[in-house]
Amino acid sequence: MGDLSIGNFRDGVLSKYTNVNANQNFAVANTHSNIAYYYIDDLSLYDRGYYSGKANCKNDSIMCFNASAVIGNNIADAATYAWTPNIALSCINCPNPIVSPALTTKYYLTKTLCSFITKDSVTISVFIPSNTATIGANKTLCLNELTQLGVNDSIKLTSYLWQPATYLSCSNCAMPLTKPLSDVTYKLQKKECTINSTSTVQIKVLDCETTYTVPNIFTPNNDGANETCDILFNQVVDVKDFILSVYNRWGIPVLESVMPNIRWDGYRTSGIPCVEGVYFYVCVFKVNGEQRTLKGNITLIR
Repeated sequence: MGDLSIGNFRDGVLSKYTNVNANQNFAVANTHSNIAYYYIDDLSLYDRGYYSGKANCKNDSIMCFNASAVIGNNIADAATYAWTPNIALSCINCPNPIVSPALTTKYYLTKTLCSFITKDSVTISVFIPSNTATIGANKTLCLNELTQLGVNDSIKLTSYLWQPATYLSCSNCAMPLTKPLSDVTYKLQKKECTINSTSTVQIKVLDCETTYTVPNIFTPNNDGANETCDILFNQVVDVKDFILSVYNRWGIPVLESVMPNIRWDGYRTSGIPCVEGVYFYVCVFKVNGEQRTLKGNITLIR
């Protein structure tokens, strides 16, 4: 701010004056020659830079490719503004320019008002759509098995729509959870800025609960009926570490197998036929990591 002189502080003899008479409308009771009247008033000074505010940019933000945004948050005043760099700016010396950069850019603002200089900056991140909706590969699940779909590519400029919404934990998120009760095909519609893309995935559901049957009698006599003792599982995908041992009444092992779904024909492991009688079995295996043990007896009749 420049210098400013206020008032008349010279001696009365050096001051200019004018003779007036009582008929003039002055706020004086009498007039006298050679008298100087001084009218004093209050005068306030303030720093215009302080009262107009500092340089103020908007918060850092992300925007779509080819979109535009206002990056300043300044009031209109007598200040001067300088924005850099001069990339996709609507103006470089206005308070609140509009930008539409093609790439992520950081803008700097210098505000000058009298001798008051302040600075600020803002980063505009430009999002370029990938234009690819991704769900993942088709899956085969066991009944009541939980799985997650999609990929973690969510940003605030992306929206999702899953159809159908059946069995999904959410239908408008990037990675919903699902526990389907039957076969289902999901379709994902993904929108990034103004770009749309779709993808589908097929979920096949199986009853993976492992069950088994063990007969208590069989007749290996070559009549074509009930010839083998079948220890059968409804599925063997999840059956691990299988060991079957069959013993006669004296506790002597006659058969050992590590193959699920065995069909025992009444012969020893050595190939010698077993005699009629009651045999005992112990079957140990794991299903989904859980160990199970079956014990019982089988009657062999020839």
